[in-house]
Amino acid sequence: MRVLILSVTAGEGHNSCAAALREALERRGHEVKVADLYRSCGIPRRLTEEIYLICARCFRSKYRRVYTRMERDEAFRRKWEKRFLPDWLYPRAAAFLQGQEADCVVAMHVFAARLLTVLHRQGLISVPILGVNTDYCLHPYWEDCPGLNGLVIPDAASREDMLSRGVPPEILKPLGIPIRSPERYLLTRKETRGRLGLPEGKCILLMGGSMGYGRIFSTALALRRQEATTVCVCGKNRGLYLLLKPFQNRRLKVLGFIRNLPEYMRAADLAVTKPGGLSLTELAAAGLPVLLTRPIPGHEERNLRLWTGLGAAASAASCRSGREIAALAMRLSGDGEALARMRGVLEGLRDPQAAENLCSFVETLDKAAVHD
Repeated sequence: MRVLILSVTAGEGHNSCAAALREALERRGHEVKVADLYRSCGIPRRLTEEIYLICARCFRSKYRRVYTRMERDEAFRRKWEKRFLPDWLYPRAAAFLQGQEADCVVAMHVFAARLLTVLHRQGLISVPILGVNTDYCLHPYWEDCPGLNGLVIPDAASREDMLSRGVPPEILKPLGIPIRSPERYLLTRKETRGRLGLPEGKCILLMGGSMGYGRIFSTALALRRQEATTVCVCGKNRGLYLLLKPFQNRRLKVLGFIRNLPEYMRAADLAVTKPGGLSLTELAAAGLPVLLTRPIPGHEERNLRLWTGLGAAASAASCRSGREIAALAMRLSGDGEALARMRGVLEGLRDPQAAENLCSFVETLDKAAVHD
């Protein structure tokens, strides 16, 4: 079976899920290609990520207002859709897709899914289309994707949100968010610390997604003064890495974009990070309690509400400084009962078979699949 996975680079969550599905499908002998929607149509991949980050950081209030109105107002969504998916993009995308000869296409981002369903309606593609929602809430535009053969969601608990927004119940597939090599999240804590050269004692993992988003610099400096080892992962934020690196000492380890994040998750006692969908899924796989910092407006705010409501995380979203976040992290990391409660909830959220479950569903799709 030839499978095309179409992603969008807005952070690394969608791409990481795409890589996880690719690995699982290739293990089963399928031919898989992963492509970025915008790059395939001639738009620099880095450009879309930079625009997303600028909007989230510099225009938070406006971003939130636009996102919230999109959820409620279909006409407003249509107006903004032209900015994300301009008319000239469709013929380019159609030409690219027709050259792939795929048996099905998996959309790892809502814009990719929306574009695919429009092209299908126009008769420009005819293969089955599967959407994968990589957050614990429904992004605007998923409800505007008629013709999907399935919409993969994290769990049955998020199904009601989807139904309330008009998504047909028959396409909802609670198969989980796929992560790469889930067995890596089950390494023993002692062995992992020895492998990473981390000392015994309290260990805090500080992150901000692949973009290094949030008050990481000030939080890292505040944690550096505490009786704990802090591992700060700056992701692709090179500026943050270069600012923090001179402050590295025995209590603060500064890293850039790394491939062995699961090992650090298994070694730590607590994570401090923003509530990105993939980050939360990885933390659940590792059973690592988390203190959630200020989210990107929209979907991450909803992720935060869900996870704190379930008792799977604590919130530092109202903290106004890195010093406040660090103080809260130190208190929480010393509260054994609270950490144990979180680990219990996280155990119920783990889904190590998500990638395999998604593969099994993909294998049921073929060119004869019926679209509504």
